[in-house]
Amino acid sequence: MTYAEMYPAVYPWEHKIVLLLGMQGYNKHHIHFRISNNQRYLRYNYWQPIAEKDIDYIHKHCEIRLLEDSWEEDEKGTVFSYDIIT
Repeated sequence: MTYAEMYPAVYPWEHKIVLLLGMQGYNKHHIHFRISNNQRYLRYNYWQPIAEKDIDYIHKHCEIRLLEDSWEEDEKGTVFSYDIIT
């Protein structure tokens, strides 16, 4: 089972994010959406970063904003997620 199947896009803008990142070469099966503290967020693969130029591409073509959140994990190093601001 893929991340996309376990944590699917729910809102129209999430489906558009999957499409736009796929157009930029990201594997759509590794794009997933979760919620924490009533905030929807995006993760790519296993906490991998999304290039700034690709975030800008989403902002240009979608009416949402992604805010990067990153922190250090002992076992994984720097991990990344992106809060979805509608």
